[in-house]
Amino acid sequence: MLSQVISNVPASIVLFPFSTNVAGLLYGVDTAGLCSIIGSLASVINYRIYVREYPGKGKDFLKVFTGISLLFFAFVVLPGFFISHWRV
Repeated sequence: MLSQVISNVPASIVLFPFSTNVAGLLYGVDTAGLCSIIGSLASVINYRIYVREYPGKGKDFLKVFTGISLLFFAFVVLPGFFISHWRV
C-alpha cells in the first residue's frame, strides 16, 4: 500500500528493515506500479512525456494506463499471492 503513496523503490527501502517476508516485499515492489500512476516513478515520467507530446490527451493516457494496469494486476495477483507466502 505504501507503494501507491510514494514510488515503489523508496517504499521498498523504507519497508525492508521491518519485513520478515522478503518474497512478499519483492512481489509488492514489482507490482507497485499497477493500478496507480503514482505507484512507479517510471509511470509518472511516461505520463509527463506523453502529455508534453500530446497536449490535452492526459485523460486518455490515464484511462488506457489504468485499464491495462487493472488487467495485468488481475493476471499477476493470484500467482503473487502464493509466491508472497514462500519464505526465503
